[in-house]
Amino acid sequence: MQLSQKLGLQQILAPQQLLSLKVLQLPTLELEQMVKQELEANPLLESDEPEPENPSQAEELQEPTDEEVDWDAILEDGFELMGLPEDKEEQEEDRGPEYSARMSLSEYLRSQLRLLLPEEDLEIGEAIIGSIDEDGYLCCPVEEIAKAIGVPPEEVERVLRIVQTLDPPGVGARDVREGLMLQLRDMGFEDSLAMRIVRDHLDDFIGRRYGKLCRELGVTEEELKEAERIISKLNPKPASGNFGEEALPIVPDIIVERRNGDYEVIVNDFSIPSLRISPLYRSLLRRKDLNEDIRQYIMERLRSARWLLRAIRQRRATMRKVMEAIVEAQRSFFDYGIPYLRPLTLQQVADMVGIHPSTVSRVVSGKYVQTPHGLFPMKFFFSGGLGSLRGEISTKSVIDRIREMIENEDPHNPLSDDQIAQKLKEEGIEVARRTVAKYREKLGIPAARYRRRL
Repeated sequence: MQLSQKLGLQQILAPQQLLSLKVLQLPTLELEQMVKQELEANPLLESDEPEPENPSQAEELQEPTDEEVDWDAILEDGFELMGLPEDKEEQEEDRGPEYSARMSLSEYLRSQLRLLLPEEDLEIGEAIIGSIDEDGYLCCPVEEIAKAIGVPPEEVERVLRIVQTLDPPGVGARDVREGLMLQLRDMGFEDSLAMRIVRDHLDDFIGRRYGKLCRELGVTEEELKEAERIISKLNPKPASGNFGEEALPIVPDIIVERRNGDYEVIVNDFSIPSLRISPLYRSLLRRKDLNEDIRQYIMERLRSARWLLRAIRQRRATMRKVMEAIVEAQRSFFDYGIPYLRPLTLQQVADMVGIHPSTVSRVVSGKYVQTPHGLFPMKFFFSGGLGSLRGEISTKSVIDRIREMIENEDPHNPLSDDQIAQKLKEEGIEVARRTVAKYREKLGIPAARYRRRL
């Protein structure tokens, strides 16, 4: 061991920037809770309500003198809330989960990732977590994430392997097979028969072709039953139903309304208390005989209040710009519905708005949009594309068409994956059978033989 010195450049976010990023990422319900907490914690913030017209009420709101203010109590509580300068960032992180009654999956993953990744990898980790759906699966290709944040795909793969070690086991998997393998690895069954079955013979296992499995694996029925017992404990949806986003009521963060042939974007933050800085403390700062400790305390809380007000304004403006760009890019969806959803990436929206793709990722994370066609997560509007006779179409449109076909099929003669692929081809959409099978599994729909009714 030895001591050494070295020169280097490192980008460090200021407290104001950290607050802006946090406020930008919060859904409306969580931001409302945060603002209410700040109203209680910061005496310089107050709700911007109309002034009382009753003279007796106005007298009650007259400014107290310096002697009438219990500065000992305020300073004691205030400094305890603020902490020392070097503790501010840590305390802000500790307070984060209090804004929600139940932690969301993305928050839970970030709380773990901050302990594992160096600063230079956090942006990649954030982008990966932002692309994980509510079931725990990575819904965006590694190449697309890499392109969006401007790093090599190998770097995203490296950080993804770290994300896949987080709790819940299986999170960050790209498909069911990988999710089950990650769970087996977490349970210590990496070299087990169960792992061999999931890795190499999952289709035969799902199809209950046990005789074939015993022959090809060279195992007895008892050994196969033990492997089946282990596999049955695995969760095909690693994160489903375990986190706050599933339990909380869905309130749209943005509303898109059609008016006079065009679309208007409304940021739905009307439930968030309107804030202002108390004029009482502004007047106290003008007193020449004010105690220096008191002045310093007021200045600290004034700075904190201004940062919060500015962060909320920036959040509203950024969300509106991003959603307006999405509406412009997905105009056919807003006009005609899901079948006309187009491929869209974070990078495309970032270029349209003139911001970084990671900012777009924070805007869309955990937020919902009320549209003329229903309520959708903001992430819904981002997906890859497939070729068709009418140009490139969104994979989500294809998945929705597959779901529609299966819902309307003959239950006595259900459609096979080959038949669905052929029907899509007749509609001008080129999709391979294995791709249909992947999309069907993503919808949680079993194969045709399990859907047949006698």
